[in-house]
Amino acid sequence: MRLSASDVKKLRMLFANTDTEVASILAKVTTDLPGLITTLDGVADAIKAVTDAMPEAGAFTTIDGNIDALVTAVSTIDGLVDAIKAVTDALPEAGALTTIDGLLDSIKAVTDLLPDAGALSSLSTAAAVATIDGIIDNLLILLTQTVSKGVADVDISAADYVADYVTLLTITPAVGKPVEDLQIDLAYNKAATGISVVATAADTLDVAVFAMADDAVESMIMITTQKVLSGNASPVVSGERLKVGTIDGAITVKVKLSAERADAEIPYKVSYKALEAPTITPVAAV
Repeated sequence: MRLSASDVKKLRMLFANTDTEVASILAKVTTDLPGLITTLDGVADAIKAVTDAMPEAGAFTTIDGNIDALVTAVSTIDGLVDAIKAVTDALPEAGALTTIDGLLDSIKAVTDLLPDAGALSSLSTAAAVATIDGIIDNLLILLTQTVSKGVADVDISAADYVADYVTLLTITPAVGKPVEDLQIDLAYNKAATGISVVATAADTLDVAVFAMADDAVESMIMITTQKVLSGNASPVVSGERLKVGTIDGAITVKVKLSAERADAEIPYKVSYKALEAPTITPVAAV
């Protein structure tokens, strides 16, 4: 194919323009590239200075390991939370514990009324402890039955036991110290000198307990009558149990005979509970 003169001319003009543009590009590269490279090198140095100052010169190996450990820990915690939720879901009211919370509020309402809002710190002082110890000691005393034994005398030469009741035994509580659960046992069958031994012909014995109910006049508060002491009558009574109960003043046990035979002895056993022992006074032989 042969080019026309016109095509040749166009090609020459194209090459001439291309040469000019290439020469311009080469000139620009030759002039600007070294400065650009210098600038980029400075920027790279600045970046390297920063990364060199980072942990492990920017490698972040430790941080990466810590992040891995944190991910593992979070996974473990998530498992624990799931386990805790499984337990709380099984609690009353799915863990809401509304009923228990109400009970705790009720308990708190009570403890708030205790000394020091339930802390009881004021009770920890030596004086308070001593007071509490004393109260406990007294409670222990009141829970313990005390027994006192002795012998009272029926002295027919000193009183008329047929005409009226005659004192056998007097029990007087300490002032301000009532006697609780008072019980008096009398024995009539003491060998040789007992009231049953000296009695004959179906003799009988009356026993009565007197107290000053109005603190002025003595009143009979208990009585047992016609207790057969001997002879052919049945049954022959060999003792008496008097359940008096609580007293806060003196009481007197008195006896009355159907007939006087001889002086005699009546053993007694007094059992009671009291913070202080009462005074027990039996009639002694003259």
